[in-house]
Amino acid sequence: MQQELAHALQRHEAACYVIAGLQRECDALRQGAPAPGEAPAGVPDAVTAAMAQQEARCREDRRRRKGQPAPGRSRVTVSHDFAVGSGTAHCVCGTADHVYVAGTAEAFGVVRYDLGRQCVAAVGRGHTNSVHTLAAAGDALASAAADGTVRVWRGAAEQLHCAHTLRFASGVRAMGRRLIGGQYALCATAGDALALADLDSGVTLLTTDPTTDGGTFSAVEVHPYGTLAAVGTSGGRLALHDLRQMAEDTTVHVAGADVRQIDFSVDCFSVAAALRSGAVLVWDLRQLDKPLHTVPARGEDGVPAYAAFDTAAGRHLAIASGRRLELRDMTQFDAVASELTVEKGLFSGLAWAPDGRHMVSCSVDGVVQVYQTE
Repeated sequence: MQQELAHALQRHEAACYVIAGLQRECDALRQGAPAPGEAPAGVPDAVTAAMAQQEARCREDRRRRKGQPAPGRSRVTVSHDFAVGSGTAHCVCGTADHVYVAGTAEAFGVVRYDLGRQCVAAVGRGHTNSVHTLAAAGDALASAAADGTVRVWRGAAEQLHCAHTLRFASGVRAMGRRLIGGQYALCATAGDALALADLDSGVTLLTTDPTTDGGTFSAVEVHPYGTLAAVGTSGGRLALHDLRQMAEDTTVHVAGADVRQIDFSVDCFSVAAALRSGAVLVWDLRQLDKPLHTVPARGEDGVPAYAAFDTAAGRHLAIASGRRLELRDMTQFDAVASELTVEKGLFSGLAWAPDGRHMVSCSVDGVVQVYQTE
């Protein structure tokens, strides 16, 4: 009997091994990953059309803003805060009516907070490991997690259900918070490749060949035009990619830097890289030979920084590190326009609301704070 049981267990383990291998192959096929040495398929026409439309809208918005100078903001105050239960909050994003936050809290759930009623409206569950990025557009929300998946959430009021799950065989390290055409997400895989995903259909459209130089991928963000992206690495490399070709265009090297977060300004020229050391570097895309501004680390050693341009005109850059939040005016960058120190845990995420007047942050103790600027 014992011998028969041992043989049965061996057969079971062998079957599990075969199934796991087949699952990895299926995941790779779903991602559209090219064979070794094979170039990725071209960017679909629908995506390039969405890029062109987004770039046209962005250029028109820029022309309209030129005749309407953005007001300066010199004060940041906490409007209110809330907790998302036990666990850590790793990422946050805001819409006109809601704040979304996720991490390890609520069993790796995605929490929707209703700003009007000031209460948790819904929790979406399904991830099995920490969520590190959130991206919202229209009625859709995308969440990327350390379980190797990107989930697409939909639902109004008190409902938040998972419409699609995209799986990445090697895992997903980062996802751009700005979507292309409100539909396409750019992901940096754990295999150091870029993947373009259609959130409406839940399909990965194409995946590039892995990058072998400059350290592992650690951050990615899409330019307001939707045709350009920046990829940061743990090896001090900031690479600009032409998304129309899904190919690297320009590279900036920052010795010893580990890029934690990237953000483009809606002025379409400024890009900020927040480093794991706590420092923040700002470049002008028209002159990349050296940073335009450098904000040294001010918090505790090893505490990363988070940086985000305001979404109204890009005139202000908010920087959070440790327990300190500061607001800098890009027209007078060396002078801090406003700053405050929070009593909650260390910052773990920062984002502006679409109105460009409110911000949201999250901290390692699961507390989310909503700010008003004036």
